[in-house]
Amino acid sequence: NIKLCADTKFYNHTVKSNEVEKLKNDIINTDSDAGIIISLHSSISYNKIKIDNIDFILNSNKPLLFIPNSTNLSNDIVIKLIIMLDNICKSLKNTNYSSENISCLKNKIDTATRDLNQSINYTINLKNFNDNIKNYVNKQILQSNKEIDKLNNNIYSIINKLEKDSQEKNSHEEYLLDLNSQQEFSLQ
Repeated sequence: NIKLCADTKFYNHTVKSNEVEKLKNDIINTDSDAGIIISLHSSISYNKIKIDNIDFILNSNKPLLFIPNSTNLSNDIVIKLIIMLDNICKSLKNTNYSSENISCLKNKIDTATRDLNQSINYTINLKNFNDNIKNYVNKQILQSNKEIDKLNNNIYSIINKLEKDSQEKNSHEEYLLDLNSQQEFSLQ
């Protein structure tokens, strides 16, 4: 079995390097095979470098996975990353890797991580773009609905005025008819 040591941070500021160092010590002290540090809402700092994307290092041939801003990712992606780390650990544990093989594995992981981050960043950008479009469309719909309401009110006003004018005309016609009949009666 693989033993993973994990640390999750709920910070609104960058997770400091000393938190990563604590995790590295925990990996050693608990005889874990790997470590994961997940920050829900922020980047992670390590060796004076701010990590904004998924990163992966080997520390004494023990993998350490960094997942910053994890709430930007789906739960499935985070789970798959953890499963990937587990599989890498199994591979390292079950195989006698030479330093050359470990270097080759590290290069493959670096390439995969770079491709993964490009796809994740593109996905995040598309989501943001879609959200902006959705907000714009919703704003336009709201403005259109207000205009429709104004036009409907205008239509009601026109209809009401026409009804009123029509009733006034009928009253006027009745008056004229009545006046006419009185004149006819008086002429007789």
